[in-house]
Amino acid sequence: MLFEELSEALLQDTTCPISTVHAAHTLGEIYSGAAAHHLSSASLLEPAKADPKLCVDFVTSWNTKCGIAEFTRFYYDVIKDLVDVKIYPNQAANLVRSDEKIVTDRVWEVHKQPSFLIKLLSESSAPIIHIQYTEGFFRVQDIVDIFSCCKGKKFLLTCHNTLYLKPETQREKEILNTAHYVVHQGKDLQQLLDNGISEENIHLIPLGQ
Repeated sequence: MLFEELSEALLQDTTCPISTVHAAHTLGEIYSGAAAHHLSSASLLEPAKADPKLCVDFVTSWNTKCGIAEFTRFYYDVIKDLVDVKIYPNQAANLVRSDEKIVTDRVWEVHKQPSFLIKLLSESSAPIIHIQYTEGFFRVQDIVDIFSCCKGKKFLLTCHNTLYLKPETQREKEILNTAHYVVHQGKDLQQLLDNGISEENIHLIPLGQ
């Protein structure tokens, strides 16, 4: 079962910054449940009954001098034998290593409307889109556009800050509440609550504990 395998992999890897019991179980549940919902209309946290080789599209920085890029690599190294991952990175110069086969072309720019990224994500067969979010990457409207244009998929945001992830309209609030959010600090959890995100959609996973 994917949930159990992901949990075990995360727990055993002591180098991964999210190697905690809570992290392993939370991320295992979210991925497994998202697959189950996509394939059989099950609830989000129901373990998947289908092929455990799940496909996930990651939107993140990659192979750059960026803490988020390295964070994602740690996570990828743990799950790569259990999950088929495709990386959708931003445009960047001076890469620290060459892009691997799992990497698409560099298809988005920071703080610019990600129309080509949205097109690729919407056409992808992967049931899950996992975004490494920081306000330095995307505006809230960009996230809303991704969610609204990629119908039928499940969304997971790992939030490295949350202050500006705030809906301006009721429609935006409803769209943002279709995702699940992982935060690493209590203040970010509270900020999301203040921003109108439902508590049931937020998962607090402290780093390095």
